[in-house]
Amino acid sequence: MSRDAPDAVSDMTLKFHRRISFKLARAGVILAFILGGLLSSIQVYFDYLSHEKDFRDFIERVLQAARPPAVRAVHTLDARLAEEVVTGLMQYDYVHQVLIVDELGQILAEGAKPVANSSTGWITSSIGAIYRNYPIALQMESYHQLQTGRMEVVVNVDKALEPFFNRAYYVLIIGIVRNMVLVLLLFIAFYYMITRPLISLAASFSEVNPEDPGDRRLRLPRSHDGDELGYLAQIGNQFLETLQKRLEERRQAEETLRDSERQTRQIIDTVPHLIYAKDRNGAFVFVNQALASFYDRNITEIEGGDHHSLHHLISNLESVRFDNEDREVIDKQKVMFIPEHGLTDIYGRRRILQSNKIPFRFFGKPCALIVSVDITDRVEAQSRVEQLAFHDPLTGLPNRNLFYDRLTMDIARSRNHGAYGALLLIDLDNFKNINDSLGHSVGDELLRNVAKNLRNCLDEEITVGRLGGDEFTVIMPELGRTPEEAEQNANLIAAKVLSELSTPFFFNTQEFTVTASMGVALYPDKDANTEVILRYADTALFQAKHEGRNKVTIFKAEMADAVSKRLSIENELRTAVKDKALMFYYQPQVSVTDGRIIGAEALIRWNHPQRGLITPDEFVPVLENSNLILTAGLDMFTQACMQVKEWLDKGWWEEDMRVAVNVSPKQFYQPEFVEQIIEILEATRLPAYCIELEVTESVVIQNVKDTINKMLSLKGLGVRFSLDDFGTGYSSLSYLKRLPVDSLKIDRSFVTDINSDVNDAAIVSTILAMAAHLDLEVVAEGVETVEHLEFLKENECDYYQGYLFSKPLPAEEMGELLRLQPKNPK
Repeated sequence: MSRDAPDAVSDMTLKFHRRISFKLARAGVILAFILGGLLSSIQVYFDYLSHEKDFRDFIERVLQAARPPAVRAVHTLDARLAEEVVTGLMQYDYVHQVLIVDELGQILAEGAKPVANSSTGWITSSIGAIYRNYPIALQMESYHQLQTGRMEVVVNVDKALEPFFNRAYYVLIIGIVRNMVLVLLLFIAFYYMITRPLISLAASFSEVNPEDPGDRRLRLPRSHDGDELGYLAQIGNQFLETLQKRLEERRQAEETLRDSERQTRQIIDTVPHLIYAKDRNGAFVFVNQALASFYDRNITEIEGGDHHSLHHLISNLESVRFDNEDREVIDKQKVMFIPEHGLTDIYGRRRILQSNKIPFRFFGKPCALIVSVDITDRVEAQSRVEQLAFHDPLTGLPNRNLFYDRLTMDIARSRNHGAYGALLLIDLDNFKNINDSLGHSVGDELLRNVAKNLRNCLDEEITVGRLGGDEFTVIMPELGRTPEEAEQNANLIAAKVLSELSTPFFFNTQEFTVTASMGVALYPDKDANTEVILRYADTALFQAKHEGRNKVTIFKAEMADAVSKRLSIENELRTAVKDKALMFYYQPQVSVTDGRIIGAEALIRWNHPQRGLITPDEFVPVLENSNLILTAGLDMFTQACMQVKEWLDKGWWEEDMRVAVNVSPKQFYQPEFVEQIIEILEATRLPAYCIELEVTESVVIQNVKDTINKMLSLKGLGVRFSLDDFGTGYSSLSYLKRLPVDSLKIDRSFVTDINSDVNDAAIVSTILAMAAHLDLEVVAEGVETVEHLEFLKENECDYYQGYLFSKPLPAEEMGELLRLQPKNPK
């Protein structure tokens, strides 16, 4: 108990009305008064009923006694007799008035007393009327039908009840005196039996030390050892002992709790997450160090403060939103998970948080506990990943993946809404020449400039994407309700794009102008899917290039035959690759000087089950433009290696011979290309020097550094490299002198007319001279006449291949040719 407890006890002893003895006595008196009043009231009531009955009987007897003389007086009109009757009745104290009249209404006699004041009149009037009238008809018994007069007697009920009132008064006075005596006796008894022992017990309680309650005992006189107060003291002492133990346990628990709280606080302050609790008014009841650091404050500065006041200067909208959310968590007692929301820190930096808000009670106060994790770095990393996955890193435009998804969705939306859209496929004219002649930096800047111009000249709902290289796409949704309207609007947009792209741009003070060929395909078109629409646009683009470039071509139904044929070839090629139906024919490569076979070029062939042998010009472009070339290329290379290994094992293939296998650009630039070649060589156990890989200039110029690294890796194993179709593209001498190639192949287009066209002859002579200077071997393709061969001999060409010696042969025939060739003396 507190130090003020003894004073409180002494004060209680001085306040009489607060004593239990008084309260018990008062309760007893009230009960006694109620019971006494109830019994007295019952007694008075029954006394009243008895008195009332006696009074009525008495009045009845009096009136019966007075009636006969009153009848005679009226009958004989004897006024004296009537007066005597009145006088006799007026002798009674409670008779107030008497009146006797004859049959004509004439008063024979009357008498009345004056109205007297009465202290009990109000009681009588509450019971009934103070005056009660008794009218009596006066008629002779022999004249029943004749009324001779009447007599009226008015009785004063209050006067009649006067004896009753006196008795009731004495009953009540005696009851009150009895009750007062009972009060005094009860007070004295309760004081000595209850109040004084309780005061003693309270005084003992007041002496108890609240910090050490077990060192004091509650004291009572021995006379109370066996009663309730004694039992209360005994229980109180046991309670104090138990309380002493609980206090000691609590102190230990509090100390443990404080240690745990300090450790928990240390852990929470170490966690980088924002952890805090707020009450319904938005005041902080708890914050960790991370939150304090977020606002560049100390924890003590923030706790107890208002969150809105702290944050609204940074962002009022964020502050209001947080307060509303936190109040909703408290009011509705619901958990709120916010996967991603923004929060601005004290330095104005926008952070992305993930928050859990849960209702809980902090020392009995309803609050909201908030744990926020800063996921800014993760979101930005995800954004960068998504940007890389769905956007072109050079131009920032949607890449093939995102373009494909959006086109698929718009085709479905157009089909559902009954509208028509269009796909515009853009290919920059002669971009390769700019890229090759001026370098990739200029080419990249040109692509970025094209992307910017496309975005600027087209509406936001139009999607502009880049498929790769110099190919761009434009998805134009909802151009019209009919194909004709959509085609007209597509032409307008395409013309606008064509005009915009032709605008010159400058790079390093140099002016550049580009043109573009465009193919347009409308959608939806029956059951055509995204891939088919893209092929339609590609077909239209091909037609635009074929017709002279720098123009727009809308896909027409008749162009579908070419698409259908190409699709059919692709599907059949897929089956052919799966069934390994593609094969190599081998065209011998021959020494110009002695006519010996020094190797062969493996030329792919397709023996179609219905159409027979299909020319490479028909299916190879389809193969290379699809991913089938990746599977087919490895299969064919494996086939060539196995075939040469068979010839080598039979002794038909000499160690200085090589088989030339063409490698497509798509295959060459696979990251695992070198590993795949090595794996096949190891699997077939073919020496690497038996292989010569042919690459075109288009492979080289895409990424010179990567090309050289891959070539050097394979050359280290003994693989040879040949630059195929040299002179047909943009032949850069700077590339040629850096490339680790072993030979050049002169394209057949130069060889065909070397005996009749001085330009072709000059080109071939120049290539031979340059190769000799660079110490490179040369293979001339398409040698079909003796004159071709003589020219090559005169200009010191090393090797040739062509119909002059042999057409491409199946493996069996090529093997027979090798078997019949005399062995080269070692």
